[in-house]
Amino acid sequence: MAPGELQRLVESTVRGLGLDLAELELSNRNSMLRVFIDKLHGFSHAPEREAVTVADCEAATRQLQRVLEFVGENPRIAIARIRIEC
Repeated sequence: MAPGELQRLVESTVRGLGLDLAELELSNRNSMLRVFIDKLHGFSHAPEREAVTVADCEAATRQLQRVLEFVGENPRIAIARIRIEC
């Protein structure tokens, strides 16, 4: 899968979960996918910006595993909040 195509796929997947793709890294000969996420601004009705939770990271990991398996890709996935590992 081309890098731009992968980025669009990951971005649309995490957006569906109310998250924003901050950065994406593909390493180890395309066998490791690192995805950095943040909460999607305006998705919540809370007045302050919410932090990404461990549950958000887990949900993003599970959903990305399903989507990538469906399109025939099978990298290991690591999801991280901006600046803080999940």
